[in-house]
Amino acid sequence: MDTAVRMLTDGTFSKMTGRKVPAFSLEQAAALIGNAMHETGSPNLTNVDVVEKSSGKGRGLMQYTGARREAYDRANPGPDIKRQLQYAAEEYKGQYDPNGNSLVGYTKSLETAPRKDVVAATTHLLNNYFRPADPEASRKERVNNAKQVLKIYQQLTKPKPKVKPKPQQQPNVFSNLLKIIGVTR
Repeated sequence: MDTAVRMLTDGTFSKMTGRKVPAFSLEQAAALIGNAMHETGSPNLTNVDVVEKSSGKGRGLMQYTGARREAYDRANPGPDIKRQLQYAAEEYKGQYDPNGNSLVGYTKSLETAPRKDVVAATTHLLNNYFRPADPEASRKERVNNAKQVLKIYQQLTKPKPKVKPKPQQQPNVFSNLLKIIGVTR
């Protein structure tokens, strides 16, 4: 999951889309990852090249179906999270569509996801990018996943409080002199 958060927030994914999508805010990254956790059934995104259990239609990190699944199967990005995100970026910008248009990029869902509200971003991506048959059936779980991811990474990136150094006590010349000659108070 660390790799996914880094790639989404540091501009790597943005570069892969040809800068079509700006670098994600931490809230947007958590939203995408929270959705992907639900899609793959992998809470830490270590198992990302999975086939949907119930119908066998969806596959991969984003559970591509239909024409998107056909393109995914041809590209075969495999189980590596970096390749999965690279494929998602390339697919979004239209690289795998036979007509040169994106199979999902036309929605502009990644560019328009709310930047500072993890719940709104999760719901936006659920409805506009992932687009399951029944979005409400999994919305609560996806939002909870995203909130957990956000909480973890906010704690990791929170600046450490600055500790003021204690003022050094100035040596007392008289006390030092008394110690030297062996007199105690």
